[in-house]
Amino acid sequence: MSCFQWKLKHCMIIGISGIIILTSLILLLFPTISYTKLYEEQTINYCKNFSLQIATDLTNRLEQYEQKIDNLIDDPSFRLLLNPNMEFTDATYQYLHIISNYFKKDSLDGYYLQEIDCYLWHANQPLAYGSKPTELVNTFNSSYYYTALLAPTTLNWIGYDQKSDSIEISRIIYDYNNYKPIGLLIMRLSLSFFSDVLSKYEQENVGQINILTNRGSQISPIKKTITSQNDIDNCFNASSSGTLNSLDSWIIYSKLKDTYANYPYEKWTVMVSITKTSVLQNYQQMELLFILTAIGIAVIAVLITVKFSTKVTTPIGNLAKAMKTVQQGELNTQLNEHSHINEINDLSHGFNQMTEQLNQLINTVYKSKLAEKDSQLRVLKSQINPHFLFNTLQLIGWKAHEYDADEISDMISSLSYMLAADLYTGNEQCFTLEDELEYIHHYITIIHQKYKDKIIFQLNAQPECLQCRIPKMILQPFVENAVVHGIAPKTEPGTIQIEINIKNSDLYIQITDDGVGMRNDILEEIHNNNELTSSDSKGHHIALKNIQNRIHLLYGTEYGFTIKSQFYQGTTIILKLPVNNERTNQNDQSTNC
Repeated sequence: MSCFQWKLKHCMIIGISGIIILTSLILLLFPTISYTKLYEEQTINYCKNFSLQIATDLTNRLEQYEQKIDNLIDDPSFRLLLNPNMEFTDATYQYLHIISNYFKKDSLDGYYLQEIDCYLWHANQPLAYGSKPTELVNTFNSSYYYTALLAPTTLNWIGYDQKSDSIEISRIIYDYNNYKPIGLLIMRLSLSFFSDVLSKYEQENVGQINILTNRGSQISPIKKTITSQNDIDNCFNASSSGTLNSLDSWIIYSKLKDTYANYPYEKWTVMVSITKTSVLQNYQQMELLFILTAIGIAVIAVLITVKFSTKVTTPIGNLAKAMKTVQQGELNTQLNEHSHINEINDLSHGFNQMTEQLNQLINTVYKSKLAEKDSQLRVLKSQINPHFLFNTLQLIGWKAHEYDADEISDMISSLSYMLAADLYTGNEQCFTLEDELEYIHHYITIIHQKYKDKIIFQLNAQPECLQCRIPKMILQPFVENAVVHGIAPKTEPGTIQIEINIKNSDLYIQITDDGVGMRNDILEEIHNNNELTSSDSKGHHIALKNIQNRIHLLYGTEYGFTIKSQFYQGTTIILKLPVNNERTNQNDQSTNC
């Protein structure tokens, strides 16, 4: 399967430009990212201190107000108002007098207080003071009362009431003799109670400040929130102060317990929200300059690389075109040797010399050698095939004499396949290993008719070997030699084993039998590379010697077979061939596979 191939020019442009661009990114963008991260860390650390200072001042403000309300409730004159026997008119007058003393009009506490109503257990209407009366019905079954029961001895900061535009607080009043509730104090404070605390911390980059009570409800001076409820819940449920980092903002939150606030204010939380855009808006111009510089360097790098690569790849492209021209038979092709690059000149000069020598070689040597090898191969094949056909016909005659026609039919069928493989493949010199093994299979079918169970054949071939191309009918003489000269002379059964695998880019075929083996003089005769004579061991091993010569002609002397044999112990033949999975052109089949 073909795969996409890159041109050298494209590789140079992408490679060199990529290196320059990557270097630019490292030198420009990495410092930008590092500086941005440092700037963000400094901002977050600053906001942590900012949030902690707010929490500290808020703690002081809450505890001071808590103490003031405790003093009010414990005041003996205020306790007298709780007596059921006191006239309501007198109680109202005394209540106004006491509250005005605790929350003087010209004080900040008086400025913040918008309403403070005292609902008595035994009275139908409250003692009221202020401009925003609560006017509760069935007070001790209301949400104000049940909320106050959650922390019965402290102030309960209910939160912001949109209708009255104030912050509501409740506190239960107990009879100190039996600790039963005898009243409910409800206060409404101006939003300035918190905004004045936060006013000195107003910053340009701070988007929002939220204050969460001990129950997680918001009591912020800013009514329009930019913080999601999920972020609020995460900040409130956190065990300690910390930072939330979202896609477009940071939320720095501080727990009042970190400022040593007392119960119930230790769970109160200050949230400071900062948008990343507002923090980095002054830095964006510098970041844009870095990006534009990197883009400019990248464009210049690509232009320079294109110009440089053209000078290198144009001569190489001319060389590639010239090589294709030579492949088509134009051996007189020549290249210009006047490039500004020495290596290109060397390539051009080498190519010109190669074409000259190749032209001379083909015209004077190659054609004559080709004819000579083709003649030798045809002579060798003519010796191999008649030798095998003679032995096969003897077997068929013997079988026809001993058995019925059915078995002879099987033998003839296998023989027909073998003859067809030789006669109808024309001048084709090579088979795939899979076809060659099929050829061996039919030969074994014929052999089994004579020897029955005396000969056991075993085959083990790696699947990737089956499509390798080898010289046609090269294995059958080895198998025949193992049968006739190895197993047949034995009195007991024998085994012929064929192992096929690929090692180091070469194809190895090992044929092993446990027959009677070979004598040393026969081994030496087979390994002798001299021309064949009429006295070669009475013709027994002519086929093996012909195969060796055939392989040497096709592939060279580094390929061929070796024989290891011990008398009466068996013989092993190892055949070494080059791995070749491609079918050659018909015009070149006489010299290679």
